[in-house]
Amino acid sequence: MLEQKDLDALRGMMETVVGKSEASMTKKMEEAIGKSETSMTKKMEEAIGKSEASMTKKMEEAIGKSEASMTKKMEEAIGKSESSILEKVDKMIGKSESSSLKKVDKKILKSESLILDEIERTRNILEKRIGKLEDETGELKQIYRIVKIDTENTTMLLKMYEDIENRIGRLEKAIFI
Repeated sequence: MLEQKDLDALRGMMETVVGKSEASMTKKMEEAIGKSETSMTKKMEEAIGKSEASMTKKMEEAIGKSEASMTKKMEEAIGKSESSILEKVDKMIGKSESSSLKKVDKKILKSESLILDEIERTRNILEKRIGKLEDETGELKQIYRIVKIDTENTTMLLKMYEDIENRIGRLEKAIFI
């Protein structure tokens, strides 16, 4: 049977291994999230820049056409242009938001999957180690039982030897008296 200090040493080793694993996983997770945030920020800035350039170009064309062709109906054309632009902006922003959210969701799911895989791998390693410890504990119990039986047998043999010596001593006294 293992002594308390051996169990404490094993616990200490397990806590060290688990602590290192947790620190490593935390660091990897923080790095992955940092990379993901940087990438998404860059993509959002690019998409917004393109959207602004496109919208600016469309707005200038619509206003130019409206001023050149319809001086009398300027208010109507500007009103139509504004509502059209607002709808387009709303649609583009909606698409941009939807696309960004999908990309963020994919990255988060990928990160979660990686983390869960690593946790599962660590769990499997720890289960294997615990299984080995249980096997070794079983072997130690068997050895302990064998040693205990051996000790009991030796004790019985010594007792039998002492009994025989006593009997021989009594016989010698009885014979030589």
